Amino acid sequence: MSAANLAAPSDWTEERTGLRRRLAEKRWTAAMILGLLLVVAPLGWVLGGVIDQAVRVWNWHMLSETTATDGLANAIVGTFVLLAGVLVIAGGVGICCGIYIAEWAPRRTRVVLRGA
Repeated sequence: MSAANLAAPSDWTEERTGLRRRLAEKRWTAAMILGLLLVVAPLGWVLGGVIDQAVRVWNWHMLSETTATDGLANAIVGTFVLLAGVLVIAGGVGICCGIYIAEWAPRRTRVVLRGA
């Protein structure tokens, strides 16, 4: 047997394996897209229904009125106050942790925490 005859079955097997792999990849891609549609379609349907009902009763004065008069002004201000508190606390803790990791942490700890 010559070298050309020995190489032919190997090439054919690799080509067939590659084709099988590509077909399997296309099947899995189709299955993932179908799964995504099965999740997103009901979500879009529910969200559309909620938005449809909310638009019917929407009033711009709702944003400037207090909660005593069916408004959201207190809730909006409270959200921003909470956000500022979280930024101060989390920012301070984050900066302190960064300084510790960069300056004082043992090498093993630095390697583990920098990957996080």
